[in-house]
Amino acid sequence: MADNIFSRLRRAYNAYTGRFVSIGEDGFPAWGYTSNSGIYINAESAMRVSTVYSCVSLLSQVIASIPLVLYEKHDSVEEARKNPLYKLLKHKPNEYQTAYDYWMYNLECMLLRGGFISWKNTVGNRTASMIPLNPDEITREVTPDGRLVFSGKTKWGNRQLSFDQEPQSSFFWCNYRTRDGISPQSVISSASEAMGLALTAETHGARVFKNDATPPLVIEHPQKLSPEALLNLSKMWKRGGSGDNYGMPRFVDGGAKITRLAMSNEDAQCLETRRFQKEEICGIFRVPPSMIGDTQRAQGWSTLEQKNSDFLTYTLMPYLENIEQAVDRSLIPEKDWDTIYADFDTDELMKADVRGRTTYYTTMFNIGALSPNEIRSLEGYNKRDGGDEYKSASAPAVTIQKENEDEDASDTEKPV
Repeated sequence: MADNIFSRLRRAYNAYTGRFVSIGEDGFPAWGYTSNSGIYINAESAMRVSTVYSCVSLLSQVIASIPLVLYEKHDSVEEARKNPLYKLLKHKPNEYQTAYDYWMYNLECMLLRGGFISWKNTVGNRTASMIPLNPDEITREVTPDGRLVFSGKTKWGNRQLSFDQEPQSSFFWCNYRTRDGISPQSVISSASEAMGLALTAETHGARVFKNDATPPLVIEHPQKLSPEALLNLSKMWKRGGSGDNYGMPRFVDGGAKITRLAMSNEDAQCLETRRFQKEEICGIFRVPPSMIGDTQRAQGWSTLEQKNSDFLTYTLMPYLENIEQAVDRSLIPEKDWDTIYADFDTDELMKADVRGRTTYYTTMFNIGALSPNEIRSLEGYNKRDGGDEYKSASAPAVTIQKENEDEDASDTEKPV
């Protein structure tokens, strides 16, 4: 795919600054990779693949909706609401973004560009805000004395941010994976062929349907026609099937015969190729196809709770753990690691249904792990008098299965 002049200028600038990920066939540095299908794949073009868009949107939106809570551990574990970092992680990382906006952008960078990075705007010893940067515009290197430093230029609103070998303490970053332990490596670098093939199949399907998915026609004439006659026949044919004449029958004379070349429905839509590419890309991102609308490949989960549990364990947990450890490294002083930590609150994902939550709360109450008021707090209810007492080991077990069944029954009887 040929680049336009603006793309070539941008890549030339990347060459001048030394920030690029590969060299294209034309000798220009590139942010992406040219697949064997001839499609140039980078963060922007990859999102034009519907399956990539669906997987990236699902992962970034779900993780962005999970609160990242700062906790303080002494005699008991409590939310560290008085710590300035608490607000930055959970509510407002900077003046322009909510926590949801901030984490969604970061996750998209992590999935498509190999990682995310933010500049820490500090006031004294306190991080006042975190400004997200474009990872493509920031380079990192290890100095001869072993320090990791960052350089680059980028914009934030109307501000121009410039860094020249800034120390790592000035940044908060997290990598998807790395090539050498330092430089981020995106999934695109390993899956450019799959994404290129998927984009080629989509482009082919679009071109076919642009022509109404009509198989090619051949006009056979018993006599050899002059160039002028062929041109007139071509103009007549196009004129007869365009504008107000679209869909109307067309006629040829002189003994000409029209032959339609066969084209199957699979050929027209590339159904098998596109289905295979969807499954392959879902496997790359570890996203169940059923979660992005492929109901033909739905797995046999017995309950919604089991489906959410598998999604949390095998898909989301590596990202969550990676970010939590990045918070420890970049935002929490090492002297506080034993008392201050950040943790994603995944309880909302496991609230599959009333019956599942009731069984969980009943078990946790019977073993003395949760008090009634803690259960009410998890459900968003006010505390009640006497609800702070935990169940003792000698007290009889409590069951609320009957109440749960009544609640389920009342839900099903509500009018639509």
